[in-house]
Parts: sequence; C-alpha cells; structure tokens
Amino acid sequence: MSVVHPFSLDYPETKSAFNKQSIGDTQKEQGWTNGPDKHKDEVVPTLKEEMVDFANNVSILGMKQIVNTKYSPVRRLIWLAFVLTGSAFLVFHLWNRIAYYLENPASVDVRFNYNDTIPFPTLTICNNNRFNVAKLSQNSQYNLASFFDFAVTPNFTGYDMDAYNWTAFYIDNQYTMVDIAPSYCSFNSEPCLSNLSLVETEMGTCLQFNGEGELKMVDGEGILHGLTMYLLANQYQYVPFTVTAGFTILLHDRGEVPQLSRLGLQIAPGESVNVAMKQFKVSNLPPPHGQCQDKSLKYFPKYTKLNCEAECGINRTIEKCGCRMHHFADVSDVRVCNPRDLRECDAVNSTAEIKARNCGCTEACRRTHYETSISHSKLSVLFMNTMVAQYNVPASFYAENLIALNIFYSDISVEEVVQQEAYSALTLFADIGGALGLVLGSTLMTAAEIVDFVLGVSLWKLFGLKV
Repeated sequence: MSVVHPFSLDYPETKSAFNKQSIGDTQKEQGWTNGPDKHKDEVVPTLKEEMVDFANNVSILGMKQIVNTKYSPVRRLIWLAFVLTGSAFLVFHLWNRIAYYLENPASVDVRFNYNDTIPFPTLTICNNNRFNVAKLSQNSQYNLASFFDFAVTPNFTGYDMDAYNWTAFYIDNQYTMVDIAPSYCSFNSEPCLSNLSLVETEMGTCLQFNGEGELKMVDGEGILHGLTMYLLANQYQYVPFTVTAGFTILLHDRGEVPQLSRLGLQIAPGESVNVAMKQFKVSNLPPPHGQCQDKSLKYFPKYTKLNCEAECGINRTIEKCGCRMHHFADVSDVRVCNPRDLRECDAVNSTAEIKARNCGCTEACRRTHYETSISHSKLSVLFMNTMVAQYNVPASFYAENLIALNIFYSDISVEEVVQQEAYSALTLFADIGGALGLVLGSTLMTAAEIVDFVLGVSLWKLFGLKV
C-alpha cells in the first residue's frame, strides 16, 4: 500500500483546501476579490471626514492645528482666530489691489536725452498789421478793410458782402515775401533767406522758417548756433485799427497749425530780442491708462490737439455759417467767409465753443513742445547809425521799425516726459502671491487646491461621482 505525502495535492485535506470554492471563500475573507464585489464592503468617508482630511493637506498654515483633535478646544479656537484674522486681512488686501488695478493708474517718468544734434523748430512770424495800407489804396479797397476792425460795429448798409471775391481780397492786400522778408537772415552762421516760406494764419500772410524742405538741425547752444533775423515792421504801411506795432512769433513742431492768437509771443520794434528755448518731448498712453490718441484728420496730415481743434473749427464753421475762414484748408465748393460772417461766426472757434461741441480732441500720444525765455534790450545808437550810413534811411525809421531777433537753444539736451503703466497685471499677481505667502503661508496654487476640493465634493454630493 503506497503512502500519500501530506503536502501532495492528492492528500485528502490538501485537496479539499485548494478546491475552487474554498479559494473563493478565502479571498472574500481576506479581501482579495477582483470581481464585482470588490468595493462592496468599502467604508465611504463622511463630508466631515473629507473636510478634516482637506484641512490636514491644504497648503494654508494653521488649518492643521484647527482640526487637530490632540489640541485642547481653547488652543484650536486660538488657531481659528489667527486663520480668520489672516484671511480677513488677505481679503481686504486683495480688494484694495484689484480696485487699484481696475483704476488703470499711470505714472510719469522723466528722462534726459543728451544728443549731438537736435532739430530746430518751425518758426512762424506775423506782422501785427494784417493789411498793407498802400495796397488797399492802390486797389481802391480801403473801405472794405474797415470791416475787419472788430473794435467797432461796422455799417454794412449798401454793401453786398457776397458780391466781392474775398479770396482775391486777402491775396491782393496782405503781405508778400517782398514785404515781410527780413533784411538779414542767418542760421548756424550761414545765410537762410532761401529757407523762408509764406503761410496763411488767422493773422494774415506770415513768414515761416523751417516749415518745409529739409529739417534744419542744430549741433550747439547759443546765438552762433541759432537763427538771427533783422525784421522791419514798416509801420507806415499799417491800417489805423492795428493796435500793437511789431511782430507775433511762435515756435512749434513742423506740421502743426500755428495758433498765434493763443500761443504767440509779442516782440516790439527798436529792440534786440533773444529767445532762448528748450525742447520737451511728451509720450502719453492711450486708453485705458491715458487719454491720448493718434487718429487721422481730414485736412491735416499730422494729428495734434491743435490740428484736431482747427479741423473741428473748419467743420463747425461750414456747418453753422456755410463758409470757411480764409486761412483754413481749401474745401471744395465752400466760399471764404466775408466780414459779416466773421462777426457772426467768431464764437464758433472760441475755446468755450470747442469744449461745448465736444470735438474729442485729446493730446497726441507723442508730441514736442518748446519752452522759451525772452530777454530784450534797446538797439544801440551806434548800430542804428551804421544802418543809417549803409542804407541812407533816418535813424528814427529803425527805432520805430527794426527788430534784431535771435532764437537759439540754451541747452540741446531733450527732456522727455514718459507716461507709463503704473500697475500691471504681473505686479497684481505678484502682490497677491506675496500677501498669500506672508499671511497664510500659501501660494496661488492654494486656490487650485481649494477649487479642486470644492468641485470634487460638489460632484460627489450632487451626482454621486467620486473623482
């Protein structure tokens, strides 16, 4: 009779232990089941347990101490007070920073640029007398010029204002280059009469230097590196209603309409006038941090606030009066305003009217302006005697008409004022992250942990989904 080894599968007890049923029972007892009953007896945590587990793992200092059951209730309440106080401060700080960011704040940075050369501005020079009395007499139109005396109320009876060609009137009776060209012109110690041109302004036909052609540059400070002119007012050509003798001058950026009545400087005859200037550049921000714009204009190639206001005045004058000022852009099929129109429409181009009609003319995003300081003194007797000997003209003529004008840079450095964004989105996030770390020892990723927890609990409670 053969003997069966106890560990053999043929041994009765071992055989029964490894039958299919017993293996299954053993797996169930030990929790090995991989079938449908795998999670049948798994314990589902409560919401409280989930929250305690979250508090123990979230990256917020103090949360572990609040839910730690080993601590006494008083100690846990103290930690809760710390966390709530820190959270309240954090909420206030976030509200303050976000509110500041939404204000779109801007700051100003001042820079000084030192250059070897610098552009010379455009200079517009207007005789304070608008019409040449000799030409008015020659053209038998002296009586029409009296309508431009705005100090009195003219009598238009017997005059058909629309019957006259007012464009021709301005051309025929205003100054020409021969009338207003300086007797002497020097720029950078070189002759400059060929660099002069004429321009129409509200003061009539005026002289302009560096208004067209190659832009003139300066490589030094002082009179020798600037512009020198000898101007003659020729008061014997003045009409009776011209109040001030001499010239009105304006330094401005090329392409900008000269607003002499608003910004011009008066210079008087019989004097030597020094105009020292310094260039400033301004860079503004567009909305939302600033209010600048660079929109295109219909009548001017370059956007500036003054050009925009001038264009607004053109449109408003045409709309309200059916005419245009003689110095405004030539608009097809629109006549030049006659003296009666000028009186009725004068308020159209006032500063108050510009604001009232909301022209939307804000500063350009980049602009250049010039600050000036003026000094003047009487022309010397010796100098005038020299002029008398050279041109055989009485000294009294030069005393009443001659102006020696010097315009130069006192400093060729450029002061640039730059408007820039004061509080960017990156700075906002850095402030938020800094406050989180300082108060609660957290980071911006803590927000992701909170969102993840809230979303997971919501899906579990509302839809029974465990994620």
